[in-house]
Amino acid sequence: MDADPTTGAGDGGQTRDERISELATGFALGELSDADLREFYDFLRDPREGSSAASLAWQQLGVVTDLRAGMGTAFQDTVKHRLDLEGRSDRFTRTARSRLGNARPSLEPVAMPESRRQLRLAPLLLIAGAIFIAALVFAARHGRGTAGETLCRVLEVEGEASLGGGALVAGSNVDHRQVVVPGGSQLVLAWSDGSLAVLAGPANAVAQSAGISLTNGGAWIVAANQFVCGLPDDTVRAEAGCRVALSVVDNRSVVGVSSGTASLTSRTLKAGEAASSSIPYAWTNWAAADGAHAPHPEPSPDWVLDGTLAWDEHAEGADVGIADGSLNGLLLTLSPGTMQVTRSRASSSGPRTVPLPGAPLGQLTLRFAASHRHLTLASGTMLLLQEDIPAATAISIGPANARLLQGLRFHNGPAPHPPLPVHAQAWLAGAETSPP
Repeated sequence: MDADPTTGAGDGGQTRDERISELATGFALGELSDADLREFYDFLRDPREGSSAASLAWQQLGVVTDLRAGMGTAFQDTVKHRLDLEGRSDRFTRTARSRLGNARPSLEPVAMPESRRQLRLAPLLLIAGAIFIAALVFAARHGRGTAGETLCRVLEVEGEASLGGGALVAGSNVDHRQVVVPGGSQLVLAWSDGSLAVLAGPANAVAQSAGISLTNGGAWIVAANQFVCGLPDDTVRAEAGCRVALSVVDNRSVVGVSSGTASLTSRTLKAGEAASSSIPYAWTNWAAADGAHAPHPEPSPDWVLDGTLAWDEHAEGADVGIADGSLNGLLLTLSPGTMQVTRSRASSSGPRTVPLPGAPLGQLTLRFAASHRHLTLASGTMLLLQEDIPAATAISIGPANARLLQGLRFHNGPAPHPPLPVHAQAWLAGAETSPP
């Protein structure tokens, strides 16, 4: 099916957007022919409509890969189990294909003499059924699409990961099909030139010959030579010797450079710098000793503060401020059992009170997280607060409250390290050059 990017429609009345979505889905599944790939690239390179085509393609890739990450191996195992149970019939397979809009026409019977038909019908059915079931089991185990050239290999897997629906293990080769890392898992990929990428789930990516395309999730890159990272809203070109951390959430990327230099579309970042929403800032990472006064970082669009609220018998409350340089933001006053939320500037609604979980004088783990003009406060898996905030903010804790908020750990931009222990050569080998 050919389409002309200038007309915006393909054969059969298919619109330009429908064709781009179809091609993006085929790309995510590794099922595009050379002609389809050329057509897809023509859409993306079109001087007038290339940007809108790229945005639509990223959205479709996100839908496909999010479905894969959400279904995980459990879905594939269930399908294989159903195939095993119904191995003598293709009813389940035909029904599944029909629901997916991919029904195949039935084969027309071929006439043969009655005597030969009676002799050959049973063996033919057995042979055809065995081949058909074997093909389906192979597809369930190894994923759809034809594997292409090896682009990189798996160095280490913590938890689980898949390529085109098939499980990845240490030593596996990785081609152009989609790599899916579920939440709580981690994958280390190695290129032949020595470049490395650590992916933390939930993450979806596609390997390139000298780079990677990241649809969502976290990635930590060590570039032996120039390494290109495609993101939904930007492109990162890491120079040789660069170590760069990436985070993509809801089609929005955050980039931090630990060593070397990396170029974005509109700026170049040096070691110790980060950028999100086109706003550059110093990439900061610190941990405050219990009872010590926490540093006050510069305002930035994305940051996380973890700590434990530990009350004592003399405690009356702890003040935490989240504000920009003009003191526009929030003041959170935490007291045993409750928290008062006050806008730093006058609000028609006035202060409001939010209950805190657990025993009034018990310890409470807290995570403050700012991202894309939005603040969340959580305790474990329980969400306590969601508030709109200015584009770039900093968090401040008064010296008198230091004894109440313990074990404070702060970072802005992407996380400075992968969440799980990784191969020593991948990222931790350069930990001494991580953000201060």
